[in-house]
Amino acid sequence: MKIVIGLVVFISLALLLGWGIQSCQSGKLWIKDVQSGIGGIQRVVTLYDLNGKPIKTWKGNLNIRTEGGSADWINPDGTRTIISGWFVIEEIK
Repeated sequence: MKIVIGLVVFISLALLLGWGIQSCQSGKLWIKDVQSGIGGIQRVVTLYDLNGKPIKTWKGNLNIRTEGGSADWINPDGTRTIISGWFVIEEIK
């Protein structure tokens, strides 16, 4: 009987924790970080010039790291891309 009660309590806490993570903004960001770290997320990155015209666009399953005004990622061919300036990162759904 104690095992059944323990199992019910454990499952209830796991469901409550899962709901809590899904319902708050920091939990949603944490889930995106995990998804990105595991295999990347389908994204489009566009780098713009000072006039707002696109210079270059990258598409793919990218695990992007941003810091300050720059972003970097490893491309599928193993090369690393580092950009800085005005850029937009969009998630493809």
